[in-house]
Amino acid sequence: SIAIHEGITAIAPFAFAGCESLEEIIVDEDNQYFKSIDGNLYTKDGKTLMRYAIGKKDSNFTIQDSVTTIGALAFEACNNLTSVVIPKGVTTIGQLAFSECNSLTDLYYMGSEEEWAKITTYDNSFKPEGVEIHFNYAP
Repeated sequence: SIAIHEGITAIAPFAFAGCESLEEIIVDEDNQYFKSIDGNLYTKDGKTLMRYAIGKKDSNFTIQDSVTTIGALAFEACNNLTSVVIPKGVTTIGQLAFSECNSLTDLYYMGSEEEWAKITTYDNSFKPEGVEIHFNYAP
């Protein structure tokens, strides 16, 4: 695990690259910029998932409904994940957000294919290699 103290104001997208054993990111409650939800790193307002703790053993993950942005490298090297559920409110997927997720086989998007096409991405036409995207998903 790693603890982010209250004085931290910025964290680069690649800050946790290669931390394959990282199972939990803990943010001090007094930090004004970041928070932790279920051991993952979010902006304080909960609108951006900055980093999934890549050492988690879970095979499935559902992104919080409050999220509108999946940050750059947010899931990079999350080799235990096989599926991720993306809420309809997501409007941006950062560069290389799902890079090197070698076990990832399915993305479940709660919106339509047309809504998916309107998401801003930085990887041209975003679709991780070998991953099937399912539309109109309802848990």
